Amino acid sequence: MIRYLIKNNIKLMLRSGTNILLFVITPIILIAVLSSAFTDLMAHYEEDTGITVGYEIDGDSMTEELMDAIKEGADKEDFDLKEYKGADPKETLKKDDLDAFIVFEDGSYTVYRSDENKEQGKIAEYTIGKIYDRMASSMLPGEPKSELLTVEHPDFMPAVDSVDYYGIIEIVYFGWCAIICGAGLFASEKKNKITRKFKVSNLSELQIYLSRYIPIVLVVFLGTNLAALISIPLFGVHWGNIAISMVVITFSVAAASALGLMVYSIFENMAATVVVVFVMVWGCGFFGGSFETYMFAAHSQSVKILSPIYHANRALVELSCIGKSDYISSSILYDIAIILVCSFIGICAGAIRRRGGKA
Repeated sequence: MIRYLIKNNIKLMLRSGTNILLFVITPIILIAVLSSAFTDLMAHYEEDTGITVGYEIDGDSMTEELMDAIKEGADKEDFDLKEYKGADPKETLKKDDLDAFIVFEDGSYTVYRSDENKEQGKIAEYTIGKIYDRMASSMLPGEPKSELLTVEHPDFMPAVDSVDYYGIIEIVYFGWCAIICGAGLFASEKKNKITRKFKVSNLSELQIYLSRYIPIVLVVFLGTNLAALISIPLFGVHWGNIAISMVVITFSVAAASALGLMVYSIFENMAATVVVVFVMVWGCGFFGGSFETYMFAAHSQSVKILSPIYHANRALVELSCIGKSDYISSSILYDIAIILVCSFIGICAGAIRRRGGKA
């Protein structure tokens, strides 16, 4: 019986071609618009890899002796060192758009970082510090000379193309609007009073839920993957590891479908469901990087990680950039938690409504 319902519901959803086309055409349009609009911004992020650091030697004879070696090490790390004399570090940072300013004193140094270029400032402080410490230690007897310029780099977000970024995250975002695909199915149930027939059937609430849930997941998955496939030859979007990317998208669509069905089970009104789901998805997308890139967003990391869309976006974008991501597992686990919780609430809401005698 449930197999027949699933098959029939898929057919009903496929008849609502307009809703399904939204998952194919709308992301493609937004990818074209946003990737074009933010090309310059993302290009700056990708190409501006050099770090400019100002420095001043304040009566430090040891640093003067080491400066040539420090500059050589900085050049290898793509740092541009500019010497200043009698400059105010804070004013110079803003005036000359420096990433950091270092004042070398007697056997020590002070680092001033720019508030506007925090990441570059942190990298500059770390790297120059390592170079300085190695150079200073080279003056001690017995220090191996071959290790003087060994520098470790802290992690930072890899460069990403605007087409790749928006070509990926818009697919994820529209996948979270999965419940729209069920509009035709729910309208048919209302029109033919299917919910009343469910009351007198032997179907459990779980079976009724799955007869709706599985078709929505399948149809939305096909729509989002079709949009993703179209984006490859049309815009040249790089998806990285396609198999893992499809797994991440599958769980994302499954979680979105469970969320939408939960809301519909509570309200049993499509208009109310669309409004509530849109508000929730828009909020998650806003903090998850669907509009402003999560690399440039000013929101704190503790806020971003609350959004399931952020985890999916981060996993897929990093797969595209570097072929791996620490957010794959967190994205899938987050989605599984949403599927379980939302499905449980949706089934309970349907059971309560059924016992209450409401069709």
